Amino acid sequence: MPKSFKPTDAELAAIHSWIDAEFDKGNYGWPGFFFERNTAIEFRKQFLSTLSLVQLVGIFLHDSCCAVASAQVQSSTSSAFPTLLTLLHKQIPEPDEGKEIGFDLLGLLETGDYEPFSYHVLEEEYKAKFSVELNSYGLFSSETDYQRVAAHTDIVAGEPVVWLPFKAKLFDSHLL
Repeated sequence: MPKSFKPTDAELAAIHSWIDAEFDKGNYGWPGFFFERNTAIEFRKQFLSTLSLVQLVGIFLHDSCCAVASAQVQSSTSSAFPTLLTLLHKQIPEPDEGKEIGFDLLGLLETGDYEPFSYHVLEEEYKAKFSVELNSYGLFSSETDYQRVAAHTDIVAGEPVVWLPFKAKLFDSHLL
């Protein structure tokens, strides 16, 4: 969110109430993502319409990685709330529309939560050790790039996660 976004107490309460309701309906997952594009669009229209730079980005895990992701989480997940695993089980196909903007490397935790590689601020190390530069969106430009740094990210992060690539797509602002 931009620093200029300063909702009033009433606006913030409305956002929390809306998110809680969507969470209870299974339309919003932990930590912080929408299961359906239409729900994200509705949220944007209702609460962020004055922020012209807010864009809708979707992430998509390649089918070949879904089994690995499910195995990482399945055995130890006892979460009563929707997580990334919930989304993976829905098997929502990647839409044809949208502009591919790169790849995010997400560490999938046993609980179904995830963390992006950016939590660890490794951009300079990626550049120095692997000659991998992130694109203007802060994402990997190619599959080769994230494959070269995944093992290093795992060592630096030092957490029990499986690092998986998610394709990121930017959706047209006219949908918002």
